[in-house]
Amino acid sequence: MASSDGSASGHAPHAKYQRLIAAAGQVPVAATIVLHPCDETSLRGVLEAAEVAGG
Repeated sequence: MASSDGSASGHAPHAKYQRLIAAAGQVPVAATIVLHPCDETSLRGVLEAAEVAGG
């Protein structure tokens, strides 16, 4: 049976995202993290961002 918010579990539809955001707020900030893919276009974006930031 669906709840009044339309979710089958009775939880707010975005509750899991709110929990994730709250948990992320508890960890130290990372200046920059680069993940895969490591193709030329992706890496070029990192280099351009560093140039814009003065790094």
